[in-house]
Amino acid sequence: MIKNTTITYNQDGVITSIEEERTIQVGKEPSYYKVYLQDIAMVFGLSPSEQKVFEVLCANMGFGNRVVLIKAVKNKMTELTGYSYDTIRKAIQVLTQKKILISEDRACYIVNPNYAARGEWADIKAMRIVIDYSERGRNIEVQKLTKKTIIIKESAVRQLNQEDAPDNGE
Repeated sequence: MIKNTTITYNQDGVITSIEEERTIQVGKEPSYYKVYLQDIAMVFGLSPSEQKVFEVLCANMGFGNRVVLIKAVKNKMTELTGYSYDTIRKAIQVLTQKKILISEDRACYIVNPNYAARGEWADIKAMRIVIDYSERGRNIEVQKLTKKTIIIKESAVRQLNQEDAPDNGE
C-alpha cells in the first residue's frame, strides 16, 4: 500500500486542507477454474447427480485438471452431494463414457480440458466452446480466440453482409 498526503497551508501558515491518496497494489489474479456447468450438462444430457458430481470434480481438480478418485474421495463426495456411493460411482462412469472425464491411470482421471479449465485467466478467457449441429450429428470443440481469429470472423461477416445486400439494379 502506498499513501500520499498533501497538506495545503494558507499565507498565515494555517492548514487549509489535507488530502490523502492511498494506492493499494494488488497481486496478479489468482488461478481459478471456469466452467458453465448448466451448458455442459444440457449438451451432454447429464442427470442432476452427474452434473453435481462434475461440479464437485471441477472444484477439486488440481492443475492439469487431474482428480484422484480413490474410495476415500468418493466417500467424501457422498457427504458433499448427498448422493449414495453407487450413484457417485455410476456418475463417474457416465462422465468417463461421455469423455468429460478421461481415465489416465487407476483411480486417476483428467477433467477434459475442452469442457473445464483451471489455470491463468489470460489463457482461459480466450477459450470458446463451439457446437456445430449437422446431419452427421453434433460436433463439440473448443477454440482459443486470438485477435487474428476475431478479425477473420468480422471480415467473413462483412463479406456475407455485402453478398446479402440488395443489388442497386433491383
